[in-house]
Amino acid sequence: MLKWKKNDKYCTPPDTLRKLELDLGIQFNGFDPCPIDRNDLGGFDGLECTWGDRGDWVFVNPPFSMTREFVHKAFREKARGLNVCMLIPARMENKTWQGLIIPQASQIRIIPAGYRFRDACGHDTLRKAPQTLAIVLISHTSYKPNLTTWDWKF
Repeated sequence: MLKWKKNDKYCTPPDTLRKLELDLGIQFNGFDPCPIDRNDLGGFDGLECTWGDRGDWVFVNPPFSMTREFVHKAFREKARGLNVCMLIPARMENKTWQGLIIPQASQIRIIPAGYRFRDACGHDTLRKAPQTLAIVLISHTSYKPNLTTWDWKF
């Protein structure tokens, strides 16, 4: 089992980003607010910087131990005109989900079991995510249906 609280260094496979871009008809701006090597970047803090320009789409795979902070930042970035696509744990029982994500997200896509991240070196972890994940769209576009599942495989 992956231990999210002990190790937040898991990368999103590039295929996931390409599939999301195709499915949504968008292109991500390439900025990563949560780089895997953030400690090597002189203390880079994705919570303290802007994530792009008005109209941009940014993909965010935050450290799961900081999901709440990055979700709140994503809504602040939306207020600046950005569109945000997040890959986060689907913890619908918590206050952030109930008070912010569910009522205000443009769309929530639940990822079926079996999703695998990459490790810090970019290698397949060969282990499945231990919990349900979700793609959360925080944008100026409404998507129907608001809640759906997403097949992340090509």
